[in-house]
Amino acid sequence: MLVRAAARPSPFLLADYVAPWAERLAAPGTPLLLAAETGSRIVGGLPLVVHRSGGVAIARWVGGVEATPADLLLAPDAPDATAGALARAAEGAADLAILSGLGAAPAAADAAPLQLVERIAAPVLDTGPDWDAVYEAHVSSQSRKTHRKRRRRLEESGRLEIEVARDATAVRRALPDAFAVHAKRWDGAADGSTFGTEAGRAFHLAAGPRLADLGAALLVVVRLDDEPIAFQYALRAGTSLCLFRIGHDPAHARHSPGMLAMLAAMEAASRDGVTRIELLGGGEEYKLAFADRTEPMQDGVGWAHGPRGRTVAALKTAALRGRRRARRSQRLRRLLRRDVSAGQAQRATRS
Repeated sequence: MLVRAAARPSPFLLADYVAPWAERLAAPGTPLLLAAETGSRIVGGLPLVVHRSGGVAIARWVGGVEATPADLLLAPDAPDATAGALARAAEGAADLAILSGLGAAPAAADAAPLQLVERIAAPVLDTGPDWDAVYEAHVSSQSRKTHRKRRRRLEESGRLEIEVARDATAVRRALPDAFAVHAKRWDGAADGSTFGTEAGRAFHLAAGPRLADLGAALLVVVRLDDEPIAFQYALRAGTSLCLFRIGHDPAHARHSPGMLAMLAAMEAASRDGVTRIELLGGGEEYKLAFADRTEPMQDGVGWAHGPRGRTVAALKTAALRGRRRARRSQRLRRLLRRDVSAGQAQRATRS
C-alpha cells in the first residue's frame, strides 16, 4: 500500500522485490530494512543496504542503482515526524547515505538534509486503455509504417511469436529466454545489470514469479522459429509501469525486434489499466519519441555524521556534479556536430 500511494510509485520498493534482493544480492553489505509503525499499522518504510568502503559505512537503496525511481515511503496520513524518525534510524547505522533515483521533490530530502544532483531526465508516457489512439498520437505515420515493415520482414523470415507473460508460471518459463537474449546482446561484456550475473539471474528467477503473482511483472519475449530474439521486462506498481530491461539478438538488429517487444509490453500494460509508463534511461531518441514529458532522476547525498561521513559526502557530491557537467558538455558537442552535419548535407544538396 505504501508503494502504490507514493507520488511516483516504484516496483523496486515492493516487498517481493526488496526481500529476494536483500537475501541474494546484498552481500557484502548488510540489509537495513526500516519500518515506522503507528499502532499495528506500518506508515513508513526505508529499504536500505549498508556497505563499508574505506572505513566508511554507506547506506544505499536495496536494489542498488537499478532501483530507480525510489524514495522514502510514507502513508498519506503518516505522522509528521515519521520521515525524520526513519532518517535518524538510518543515520545510526551508517555514516552517510547515497540514494539514487529520487524524483523532483523527494520525501527523503524532507526527512533530513540531502544534496540533490540531477542524474538524468527520464521520459514518461501517459497512456490509457485505448492503446491504438496513444500509439497514433505519439508516433508519426512514417514511423508506424516502418514498424509494420520491420515486423513483416521478420514474419517473412520465419515463424514469429510474441509471448506476453504475466502469471508466475509464464514469467518463470520465459525468463531464461530473456537471459539468453541478453547474453547475445552483450557477448560476454559486463553491462552492470543483474541480468548479466549468475547471482542476478537467480534473483530474478526468485523475484519475477512472486511479482507476477501480484500483477507486478510483465515479460514479453519475441521468438523466431522458437528461438528468442528480443525481450522487454517491465515491472508494475499500481497503475505505473517501469520498462526495466530490454534486449535483442544483434543478428536480427536490422528488423528492430526490441522495439517490437517494447511496443507489445506497452500495449499489454495499457490494456491492463496502466496509466503511466516510465521508459527509464536518459535521452535515447527511441524513448523520447514516445514521451509526453521528462521527469528528473536525482542522486541524493547526505544524512552524514562524523568527520569521515561528512568528508565522503562532500567528495561524492562534488564528483556527481562534475559528472553532470561533463554529460551536459558531451550532449552539447553531439548536438553541435549533428547541426553541423545537417548544414553540410543541406549545402551539398543545394550545390
